[in-house]
Formats: sequence, C-alpha cells, structure tokens
Amino acid sequence: MNNLRHLRKQAKVSRDEFAMAMGVRPVTLTAWENGTRTLMPEKAKLAIAVLAERGVYVGLDAIYAVPTGRAA
Repeated sequence: MNNLRHLRKQAKVSRDEFAMAMGVRPVTLTAWENGTRTLMPEKAKLAIAVLAERGVYVGLDAIYAVPTGRAA
C-alpha cells in the first residue's frame, strides 16, 4: 500500500492519463495503487516528476506513506 492514488487524485489526473505520462499500462498503475505490485524507487521518482508537472510537489516519503483514514 502507498499514497500514490491519493496524490494522483490531488493532482486531478485520471488513472489512464497518469499511466500514460509514466509510460506504463493503467493496470500496472492500479496494481501499484492497490499494493498488489511493488512500486520500485525509480518508478516512484518518475511519479514524483509527473505529479510536479501537475503542481503537486512531494518526495519519496509522501509516495510511500501509508494513507490513513482518507476516502479515496
């Protein structure tokens, strides 16, 4: 589990758009967001860059933070 879905929604970008910007399939992004696949640091850094392009500035710690009680 990670904070990627929350951050993507904060950036107001769809799953498909975010996946395309990262160069991965939407199903891969979903697996990362659900925690069924591990988001490796190099891809997390790419996610940070994509988020920054959309005005959401975070570090690795924010990506890997476990969401607490937030509605997704």
